[in-house]
Amino acid sequence: MKRHTHGGKGRSYGTSREYQVLASKIISHLREREELSPLSGDGIDVPQELGGTTWTFDVLMSNPKDGTIVVVECKNWSEPMEQENIGAFAYLVGLLKSAYGKTVRAYYFTKTGYRQGAEKAAHYAGIEIIISEANLNFEETFSIYIREFDKALDDTKQHVIVQIGTPLEDSKDSINES
Repeated sequence: MKRHTHGGKGRSYGTSREYQVLASKIISHLREREELSPLSGDGIDVPQELGGTTWTFDVLMSNPKDGTIVVVECKNWSEPMEQENIGAFAYLVGLLKSAYGKTVRAYYFTKTGYRQGAEKAAHYAGIEIIISEANLNFEETFSIYIREFDKALDDTKQHVIVQIGTPLEDSKDSINES
């Protein structure tokens, strides 16, 4: 989620755009039964007038059958995500819900992981947090991970959610119980 201003700002290029394209392909693969369509253009770097200003979303798609909106934030950063990052995205997800009056499925991609406060904030806001390397080739085999916060244990677990390229024997196997 980048603030969109005049002069072409708010658009990603190079490896940042490649990461957005990869995230879009992964989400389309995960939700393939829904036949997602880009909300505008190719669904990447989509500007939306919300809350009195224009925001550019990294990936914004919809399900033409039921109107569900799918929004993805991508951070190709070298540091783990903080709760403030998730909070800012949650605010925009709320604006999308208000503007469209539809269900919004939100995903946050990063290559470096999340601090525990970010995981708690994402859990509370209903945002799926995903760890995926930025330099992956969608045509090759790779795994992506989802971090799930267990409120009862005040702990986070990491699970494989999809392995692209070859069948995954058990997609619910816990990879890391930390």
